[in-house]
Amino acid sequence: LLSWVPRVLANGQEYSVEGLPTNFTKHAGGFCATWTDFTPTDATHNPMPLAGKRRLAVQIKNRSIEVSETWRFDSPPDGISLAIPEGKRPLNVRLHEHSGPVRQWSVNVAGNPAWRSFWGEIQRVHEFDFTPASVVQVRFRVRPALRVITTPGSHDYVRALYDAMPADEIDEIRLDSRQSLDNPNLVRDLTRADILHLGWPEHLVETGDRTAEAYLRDYLALIAEVRQRPIRVVWTLHNRLPHRDTFDAETSTAIYRAWAETADALIHHSAWGRETMRADLPFRGDAHHTVIPHGHYGAVMAPDLPSSRHQAEARLGLSPSALRFGIIGRPQPEKQVGLIMKAFARTSQADRQLLVTALRPEDPVPQDRRIRPIPRTGWLSRATLTHQLAACDALIAATSGDRYLTSGQVADAVGLGIPMIVPEWSFFREILGDAAIVYGSSEDDLHQCLERLSPADVSRASAAARALQPTYAWDQLAQQTLALFERLDHPMVAPPVD
Repeated sequence: LLSWVPRVLANGQEYSVEGLPTNFTKHAGGFCATWTDFTPTDATHNPMPLAGKRRLAVQIKNRSIEVSETWRFDSPPDGISLAIPEGKRPLNVRLHEHSGPVRQWSVNVAGNPAWRSFWGEIQRVHEFDFTPASVVQVRFRVRPALRVITTPGSHDYVRALYDAMPADEIDEIRLDSRQSLDNPNLVRDLTRADILHLGWPEHLVETGDRTAEAYLRDYLALIAEVRQRPIRVVWTLHNRLPHRDTFDAETSTAIYRAWAETADALIHHSAWGRETMRADLPFRGDAHHTVIPHGHYGAVMAPDLPSSRHQAEARLGLSPSALRFGIIGRPQPEKQVGLIMKAFARTSQADRQLLVTALRPEDPVPQDRRIRPIPRTGWLSRATLTHQLAACDALIAATSGDRYLTSGQVADAVGLGIPMIVPEWSFFREILGDAAIVYGSSEDDLHQCLERLSPADVSRASAAARALQPTYAWDQLAQQTLALFERLDHPMVAPPVD
């Protein structure tokens, strides 16, 4: 199979180049080579070469192969093509310059006996068909995709980020949370790629029936094995401390410290978070730290958005309201839902409502008809969350940076173009800017803020939230993430043979 070399058709016969070049020079990161004449691929009928010359220049830049080809003929041949086969790792093949019209196409050949051997098979072939001329020049780039293991691969954040990655740049292997430490192939499953992109380390492996001491011992041993493998670890830090329903404080701190000592790169969602975590954890001195904000969920919510506010209210059984604030999401102690409800209950405006879904059925609710609780009894679909959010004019938060480094509510608020009423936390000011209506920290502070807040204030902050949408669009953040991956000295690990 002729690959990476020109295939020339002239006088009913196919020619290419073979053997050692007549001239070869090597330089930093590449080489140049020249061949004289084109040899018949089947010399049965006519063994004479086709007069001409091929000059090839190759330059390696990071993980890209930059190729420049020049072919010269005494007279234009009948056809010229060049094929680039693709195995298990996808290739990004891009044409940069050419001296005449070129047709580029790709075809899947998996399962085709002509592209298969005992050792494996070609999955796809990229081919250029060139317009014949006496001189043909072309420059193209071939870049193998980075193989990245994502965990948890099905999470909304991970899916939004990786679904926005440029085509053929990333070969993603999704790994679910709650892996078993008893799996003999777990180290292989975590390291059969160039990069392990980790989120929420506390959810990576389950405790099973282990004691806390045995669990910590085995988990730290797993991290140590990963550290010895030729893979780069990228950790996106969503939390300052692990979710409190997972480990005791000592265990969780030890696990975060171990991953900090292992990670080659850290993605922080804010500059505040970067500086906070660099003070909290013992990261490697040579680790890359970069700020890539959390993207917004506007596109994720778009298919389920109600056609009108009235439709959202009708689905949730809500009466119309001049302004409606929301506390949406999972019930979590850090959200201080009770504080928010008490502050709202003290306000005097009768035409305002507070929609509360981040609470359990047993949680107490003030006796106030303006407070509309919808207790959470299980996992909610994105469609249900979208209707709850679409019924609100602003979201209220009381979360601080004691445990968290970001808030998923920001992704929802910016996605819908509504503001957030938030406590004095550097993260909110940095990420939301004028889309943040800051009240301080106490129940009294929030009460006074809500009491003086006008519809015009909310409208101005909503405009600021909508203006943030291009900044926090996933395609922008995917490019920033890919740029970080490119900076890592990745080893391009071959996949193990199963």
